[in-house]
Amino acid sequence: NGLFRIGGIAKIAAPELNKATIFVNLDYAQHFFGAIGGLSSYCIIVNPARDFEQVTSKLKTEFLNDDLEIMHWQTLMPELVQSIELDNASGLIMLFILYLVVGFGIFGTVLMMVSERNFELGVMLSLGTPRFKLGLLLCVELLLLTFIGTSAALAFTYPILWYFNLNPIPLTGDMAEVMIQYGMEPILPFSASFEVMKSPVGAILLIVVLICLYPMRFTQKINPVEAMK
Repeated sequence: NGLFRIGGIAKIAAPELNKATIFVNLDYAQHFFGAIGGLSSYCIIVNPARDFEQVTSKLKTEFLNDDLEIMHWQTLMPELVQSIELDNASGLIMLFILYLVVGFGIFGTVLMMVSERNFELGVMLSLGTPRFKLGLLLCVELLLLTFIGTSAALAFTYPILWYFNLNPIPLTGDMAEVMIQYGMEPILPFSASFEVMKSPVGAILLIVVLICLYPMRFTQKINPVEAMK
């Protein structure tokens, strides 16, 4: 038994942890359990978080001869790892469908851009413009439009992401219960890191580069006489 002054009440999302967890000064805890200068566990927060495996390996090497067990969070919480992998798999399927829609949308724009400029392209070819340079011009226009579009999208969405990063969306109902069962706070957090945006921007640029093959091919096959009719 011991007497401690209560300085505040903390709410933990997991009910079982909320019932049986206290935060106390380390010196008081060591004195209370009769473990002066001792520790039962030590948690390290790795920043950036993706480097946890390298940090774990380095710690195991440095404390090889000590009677310590060093584990990272994936070893301690395999159920959470499985749920994250399942969520990532479903996310990849949704991203594939999204990129497919975006790709067809961009291709439709390029198709209209090329088809409606048949006369212009025919005139330029008649004046002696090399076919390769004409195709390269269309590709540069497409890349310029892509750059403007992605820049505008980032400028518009980043303030929204930043706001929801500071104010996560609270979850309710069954979804909240599932999150609590996994020991996580029932919220929908947002990331405001530019690292997250590199992947979709890179994917869109790759799609645009592949679509650029169409105007290059189109300019190689176009007949100037027929195009100007």
